[in-house]
Amino acid sequence: ANTTCAITLNSNGFTRTNHEFQGWGTGTSSVSHNAGTSYNFGNNTTLYAIWKSVGTPIDDIMNGSSDVMTNDPDRNKRYVGKNPNNYVRFNNELWRIIGVFDKKAKIVASKYPTALSWTTSGNASWESSNIYQELNTTFLNSIDTVSKSYIDISHSWHMGSADTALTNWTRSRLYSREHGANNWVGAIGLIYASDYGYSTSSSEAYCNTVQMSNWSNSEYSSCRDNSWFSYNNGWVDSNGAMWLLTLYPMSGEALILNSFSNLSSTKQTSRYGVYPTLYLNSSVKIVGGTGSSTDPYILSM
Repeated sequence: ANTTCAITLNSNGFTRTNHEFQGWGTGTSSVSHNAGTSYNFGNNTTLYAIWKSVGTPIDDIMNGSSDVMTNDPDRNKRYVGKNPNNYVRFNNELWRIIGVFDKKAKIVASKYPTALSWTTSGNASWESSNIYQELNTTFLNSIDTVSKSYIDISHSWHMGSADTALTNWTRSRLYSREHGANNWVGAIGLIYASDYGYSTSSSEAYCNTVQMSNWSNSEYSSCRDNSWFSYNNGWVDSNGAMWLLTLYPMSGEALILNSFSNLSSTKQTSRYGVYPTLYLNSSVKIVGGTGSSTDPYILSM
């Protein structure tokens, strides 16, 4: 004869990485009974623990990916190659993940609609530049409320300066110089010269030793052509240059990635492309998507 026994359902004592226990179900897809309620067990009754994904840290998503390298001086995880699966939906737009630094993902937008000058006259610091003012007022205020809550709005950005000598514009030297003593605390910046330098998947040794102002030379073009920041790989506008956050010590000048995807200096009064860049809070996780341009990662916190 069938018999039943009423039992109060306990919370699940097990854990599952990046998941929260929701309750119990007679099937595997949805909760039919909450913990703490009574359930009449009959013969051969099975209840299933129902879990909800709470997302995967971006740092974990990058583990084991063939699109990721850890070859900068601090071995940060970075997306590399011509077109890595690093697309992410942010502010209802396609952005891309540069990498993860101290558990915080750094992402970059596509080209800002308006080309900007660093300054209209003379010499300007980053915080007095037209680009800083535009990105940290007009642009920041245009970001939707949910996406804005994901931003590390008080991030400490490294603000070291490149050498004046072009021969010192190797990616490792630039990285070291960028990580100098000076910092700026804020929300929206630009990519560093070294972000471009370490976005290539090329394993050629000369990518470490050749100055980045020569990366378009035919004998070194593997460095440039295997980077998703290269003008010929679709993300960066092939018809113009982009400003960089890495400072330059010559008065009235700043650094750009030029239309040949070489590192170059130029007058601050010039007008070039701007690619807004920011750091996400460390609590932001990925809850969906595969990272492709048609199925970008979905964020939550």
